[in-house]
Amino acid sequence: MLTSCVDRTKDVLGSSNDWKQPDDYDYVFRGDRAQDPFYSNWNRFVIKYCDGGRHQSYQKDPIDVNGKLLYFRGHSNVMAALDFVAKMAPIELTSDFVL
Repeated sequence: MLTSCVDRTKDVLGSSNDWKQPDDYDYVFRGDRAQDPFYSNWNRFVIKYCDGGRHQSYQKDPIDVNGKLLYFRGHSNVMAALDFVAKMAPIELTSDFVL
């Protein structure tokens, strides 16, 4: 398991170094009514992760695997992202919330 996590650090699944900019995502995130008539006027947020823990992991200290430090902080990252979403689209002004 940890060896596969080390392997992930070498590509976009395990490192944010080469992540695309928001404008590079699929049309569904652009808000173009012609391409997406159903959701074009919705607020949309992308919550990415790269530790392989599906946003559920939390390890206070990094784990050393053959000299490579692995950080499992998915839970902290998703909680910070949800705090950001709550500030940008306050729940009291939101009629629907889909996660």
